[in-house]
Amino acid sequence: MTSGGGQQLQAGCSGLALIPPAGQSRQGSDPLADPGWARVLAAAGIGSATRAWLARLARRNGTTLHEELMASANIDRNRYFRAIAAEIGVDFIDRLEPDRLILRDRDILAALAAPRGPRIVQYCQVGARMQVLLSPTGFDMPAMRSYLARYPEISARLAIVSPSVLRRALLRRARPELETAAREDLRRRFPSFSAAIVASGGQGLAFGIIAAGLAAAFVVAPQASWFALHCVLSLFFLSCIALRLFAVGRARPPQPDPPPLHAGQCSRVPVYSILVPLYREASMVPQILAALQWIRP
Repeated sequence: MTSGGGQQLQAGCSGLALIPPAGQSRQGSDPLADPGWARVLAAAGIGSATRAWLARLARRNGTTLHEELMASANIDRNRYFRAIAAEIGVDFIDRLEPDRLILRDRDILAALAAPRGPRIVQYCQVGARMQVLLSPTGFDMPAMRSYLARYPEISARLAIVSPSVLRRALLRRARPELETAAREDLRRRFPSFSAAIVASGGQGLAFGIIAAGLAAAFVVAPQASWFALHCVLSLFFLSCIALRLFAVGRARPPQPDPPPLHAGQCSRVPVYSILVPLYREASMVPQILAALQWIRP
């Protein structure tokens, strides 16, 4: 790719109307008025009843047909995006090599954090051929056709990829950065909440003063120091015993297991995420899962 061609491709791709800008009319009163959509849906195996239902949802929600399709769980997304690629005359890629994505590490993390994900990503094909991947989480068929009509030479360098395929490739590429962030982010942002620092500077200073004082006391008055240490340790031991006796006195008989949830009740109960720290305790996983069985419907 020449320098001028690369600049033209980059400039052209920055103007792709994959998502209608604010103020632009979204899908019209009939989302299926464009014959291109009818061909895409037919090629994707989406029946007429499903098309009409999605069109009604788009009109009711003020969204586009594509957005309703993306929210539906009843379509084959790879087949759907392959049909889009065939309709607008560009390649379709169903598998990506993460190392061939041309993105800086910080840009990958930003792309993963974006609500709609990245729309345009450069990709190095075999033979060092550059392609621009379009991941249309929002899609305007007429705008795309108009764009390709203005820049016909760029269509050979474009390819459609499913957002889920692109996101998996980004996650695989960003795995080292994500693992580092998971380990270090808490210590870096909120060091006081992290167990990476065992003692603060003030605590270390206090421990040093106490240790030095004990050493001096044992040198100056060893018998009195041993007696004082014995009294302190005895009081600590007795307080532990007192705490256990108090806990035994407050103990209550175990409650019976709650009745299991029925299918109709699941929609009315809150959803909880249980975080279980298991550092070097993988053998505990079966026991934890067994203990949590009762909360499953």
